[in-house]
Amino acid sequence: MEADPQELQDPLTPMKEVDEETMFPKKVENAEAITEDEIEKKLEKPDLTINTATVFPDKHSYLLTTWRRCPFDPNRFPQCLNGAKNAACLSNVDSEFGVLWQFIPRETFSTAFSLKCIETDKACWLTDNLTMAESEEDAAIFRFTQVGPFRGLPGDVSIRITHVASDLLLCSNDITQALALLTESQADTKNPNGDYVMNLAWEVHPEDLIDDGDDWLDQYTEVDHDKL
Repeated sequence: MEADPQELQDPLTPMKEVDEETMFPKKVENAEAITEDEIEKKLEKPDLTINTATVFPDKHSYLLTTWRRCPFDPNRFPQCLNGAKNAACLSNVDSEFGVLWQFIPRETFSTAFSLKCIETDKACWLTDNLTMAESEEDAAIFRFTQVGPFRGLPGDVSIRITHVASDLLLCSNDITQALALLTESQADTKNPNGDYVMNLAWEVHPEDLIDDGDDWLDQYTEVDHDKL
């Protein structure tokens, strides 16, 4: 059962334990007061306690579900990232193919990674234009920032995913099942009813904790808390 997004931490707000100031000094407050030498020193000594290899070991695979802030739809099953087609998209969390991913660490910095879908025949790498490619050389590089939980199931890690080359967020729409790379202001677009159009965060769930029974799927069953 999903919690009401309105009662949870905004996915725009990084969790305190993520030292984004150390990793990405351009995003700190009053950044204009930091000298170039100070920035270089920060980059020379990154926080190695938060890194892709320890948070998402590549010996494991993961389900990337949407951190839903879009309107509740009782006819829509909870969605996750799917790489089974030529272009990545969303699909139901219980889809048979394309929903399990590995985080492959990159040396760019400690939270950098590429996404590899382990349930495809050949085209398994998520690219810069959100298509799927066979060659690892075509894989996009992303970075993650942890945020507050949505469902908060055991083992879940909630993150924002940023495309390194463009500094855009990987966003999703539960209704259209589309993905997009957007700025935060673009992602904050609302419809005439005042509802968000796009999700801008993800909840990563380890495959090890997934089973075939109804109990696991029941944890993803949504209810409209506004009408309880």
